[in-house]
Amino acid sequence: MCALIFQTGKTIFNRNTGIIAGTFSVFYLPFIKSAELLLTELLFTSILLLAIYTLALSMRAGRGVLYSALSGALIAVSLLSRSTMLLFPLFAIPLFIDEKDRAR
Repeated sequence: MCALIFQTGKTIFNRNTGIIAGTFSVFYLPFIKSAELLLTELLFTSILLLAIYTLALSMRAGRGVLYSALSGALIAVSLLSRSTMLLFPLFAIPLFIDEKDRAR
């Protein structure tokens, strides 16, 4: 999970931000404690990180449709784990539209 946090930080911002975020996640106590238990939080957090990472890739890559579809599928799977993900598209869609306007 720490490597995924690093990659997401590197993709969205820069390499130094990814290193800092990955380092903080190594020492984050709830991540350490949840690794020994089989809870939905660990599954949800992993899928949420993958969804955000693929959404960031869809905004940056030329193959945006593939990554957007993968991100949508991951959001759907995470919604099966926790219902709080239902509000994520309300916050993600304006960011996606804003990024498309900047590309023009």
